[in-house]
Amino acid sequence: MQRKPKGIMPSDIDGHWMVNTLKDFNKKGYLKGDESGRVFPDKNMSRAEYAAVINRIMQFSEESSKISDFTDVSSNAWYRSDMAKALQAGYMKGTGANTMSPEVAITREQAFVMLYRLTYPKGKEGQKVADISKFSDAATISDYAREAISVLVAAGVISGEFNRLNPKKDISRAQAVLILSKSERKMAEVLKNINEQAFEGTGAGYGGTMKLKVLFDKGKIVDIKIISDNETGSYLSRAKAIIAQIIEKNKAWRDRQYFRATLSCNAISDAVKDCISQQKGEGSIGTVGSTGANRKHSTALYSGIDLSRYLKKLQDKEYSGSAQGYRGQMNVKVTVKENVIKNVVIEENSEDVSYLASVKSSILKQFADITSTEKISAVSGATFTRNGLVRAVENAVIAGNIDESSLTMNQKGDLTVAGDQNYGLLKMLVSSVEEVKIKAKLVDTGKETVYRGEIAKRIINTDSGKINFAAKNENGEYIFEPSSKYEIEVKTGPQLKAMNLKLGEYHAPQESEIDSTFKDGTYYGEGYGFSSAERQSKNGDKGFDFLKRI
Repeated sequence: MQRKPKGIMPSDIDGHWMVNTLKDFNKKGYLKGDESGRVFPDKNMSRAEYAAVINRIMQFSEESSKISDFTDVSSNAWYRSDMAKALQAGYMKGTGANTMSPEVAITREQAFVMLYRLTYPKGKEGQKVADISKFSDAATISDYAREAISVLVAAGVISGEFNRLNPKKDISRAQAVLILSKSERKMAEVLKNINEQAFEGTGAGYGGTMKLKVLFDKGKIVDIKIISDNETGSYLSRAKAIIAQIIEKNKAWRDRQYFRATLSCNAISDAVKDCISQQKGEGSIGTVGSTGANRKHSTALYSGIDLSRYLKKLQDKEYSGSAQGYRGQMNVKVTVKENVIKNVVIEENSEDVSYLASVKSSILKQFADITSTEKISAVSGATFTRNGLVRAVENAVIAGNIDESSLTMNQKGDLTVAGDQNYGLLKMLVSSVEEVKIKAKLVDTGKETVYRGEIAKRIINTDSGKINFAAKNENGEYIFEPSSKYEIEVKTGPQLKAMNLKLGEYHAPQESEIDSTFKDGTYYGEGYGFSSAERQSKNGDKGFDFLKRI
């Protein structure tokens, strides 16, 4: 239907009791008329027309895909887009399982409820509430509309006529414009809050948990502020440079090569991802803890392992692997053919150029036609980089044996890798725990928490290879709430192909079960250093006798 040219005033409102407000809404483009310039102020307003006016005021553009579920909103109807926007915004719902009744006249109480949902998204919390029993027809108000009407009456949006609210009566176009005009300021506040959203997120940094605030405007990141951190000043200064890049690209990303502050950059990126997830309504996915404050480089030369058992299961192709070098993560591509390693290429890494050059010239050529890394030579002055390369090659081969069904966990928390229990694959998981993310979701509340770094090390016992449901944080508090049921998910790092391993539902033990190992009392024990043959035969060379109660 043709709309009247912009700038021509409605032809059917002169002398109307709402003439000025109708003119204002028409001029702003909120209320539109037909080709003759008529806006029909006293005609009943349909649900679709009401949605169209609200959408124009609020500048809504997002449409719900669920609109296709409603059989009375055809794909070519003029109001389809507006009904989809109303559904997405949440102020309008269906009148049935698959109906929205777009062409049906909207009643006064329905219009009041939709306006209330829109302008008071937190409900009556902190709002003045009127006593609506004073209205002579209060008993006819539907239960679902009572809260909305009591708040809107208190706010002066609704006043009624002759001490009546007429909740079941259809609302006219002029009356709808009246309540919307009284709510314009409130709608503008809501619009600003919708457009400008701020969320706080966390990321596990080198020195501990980093917290930052991200400001969104119409879904785009416009500002990022670090609220708290435990990072080293110089590294944090370098890592901060990534903030401008995140704002420009409007997404969390990492650039290890440029900023040379990998773990601090990762913390910023993870915290931003947390905020983005919250902004999308998908909940918090922030990580906590330290990813490197207690990390120590081993000065020993890593001796390597026999990879033949893993190579036998691999197809002829390239495999990716990674490991910790001196400066950060080292990534490699390993070519396997006929069950032997044929070639290794070093890819993204953060190593010092001189050390990397020394390793490349000294040992890279040794990764040809081999099934073991046990004979890879040492590289004087570049041990950390050399060890990282060797482990990255091993991890590429081992990870090639794993898929997302490989890792399982029993009800005691014991981790098992199919066909390789408590051997290379499992050891690889627990040894790379700094790169592992553990997502724990409380079944009852749906609350999700992601752990990595030092906290993840507390949860995954690297000695026994099991999830420790009795683990405590640095403050001595239980990480898992005792007696609560959790869904456990382990997201592995690049060493294990960044798999997402869903382990199922598990009960954290009761506090009495956790703390019942030792009762109050005095205990004594024996210990020794190097064990004798006699001790070895008695104790299996454990180096201790179990504590005994006095």
